[in-house]
Amino acid sequence: MPAGMFSIDSILAGRPKLVLLNGLMLGFSTFATGYDSAGSVLISPVPHQMMSYMNVGTLSRTELQLLNQLHCRRKRRHRTIFTDEQLEALENLFQETKYPDVGTREQLARKVHLREEKVEVWFKNRRAKWRRQKRSSSEESENSQKWNKSTKTTTEKIEEGKSDVDSDS
Repeated sequence: MPAGMFSIDSILAGRPKLVLLNGLMLGFSTFATGYDSAGSVLISPVPHQMMSYMNVGTLSRTELQLLNQLHCRRKRRHRTIFTDEQLEALENLFQETKYPDVGTREQLARKVHLREEKVEVWFKNRRAKWRRQKRSSSEESENSQKWNKSTKTTTEKIEEGKSDVDSDS
């Protein structure tokens, strides 16, 4: 049987198999989900939960490397690192408006060489940070007021105690 093809036994075996077609890893499957026009097997990528069921002892070194690359690729998300100029432009617009419309976001995105979606997500995250800071500063001021109030009451009690002592003598 040519490499990358299924046997009836492997399809019906019910355990995940690494599927290769002309040396290219397509993913894993316990069964074929369909065929394309060229007769290649179409399968869904490996769900993360199936990784523990893999019998990696039957895989070649190349297949293991491909499996590792696929697994790593799925775990990692790209994190945008903004330049100082981009951050300055984003923050300046944020000071003007917390909710820029799509046209404004597109204009800013072109200006700072970002995709509009990145600008949109940046604003969403920045508003969340702004609300969090606002909430924490209001809690701090409430705590400060409570502390000042309790300190004032304690000071008044001490002064009352002094005046009682002064009047007794």
